[in-house]
Amino acid sequence: MQSRTIWKILQGVINLFSKELEVLKSAILQEVAGMEFYLLAAEKATDAEVKAVFQFLAQEEKNHSVTLKDTYNKLLKEQALSEPIKDGEAIFPEALALAKWREEGTVVVSALQIGIILEKALGDFYKTAASQTNNAQLKELYITLASWEDTHLNELTRYYDAA
Repeated sequence: MQSRTIWKILQGVINLFSKELEVLKSAILQEVAGMEFYLLAAEKATDAEVKAVFQFLAQEEKNHSVTLKDTYNKLLKEQALSEPIKDGEAIFPEALALAKWREEGTVVVSALQIGIILEKALGDFYKTAASQTNNAQLKELYITLASWEDTHLNELTRYYDAA
């Protein structure tokens, strides 16, 4: 009887661990998809500063995926997680005139709209993941990533509203 209880506890721990890994795998895939999308949007932009914003977003998503891959691999190897990631400085170029977005045309405006949907979905995903994990370090990571995605969302919304 005691061995069944221990086995059930172990199964619960394994299931919880597997769930954390699945969340991280999903997050990595979403970040890579976001990176690819922003690279495509950068290719379509004609203004150098608008192109730079999309390239910046692509790099941000790439950085997120690298952090998530590192976390995934450390969890898989039962290693301590990295130091929590720190909030960055202001990320979007303030000098970019909002009027430039109007000049870009419908493809770039559509890219902004899709980017808004993407950032909202990622922010919600991380908020949900944070609320469902029991791992304090993962919770902090997810909350930070959600905050960054919300910043991206707010800036893209500002650009979209100006277009």
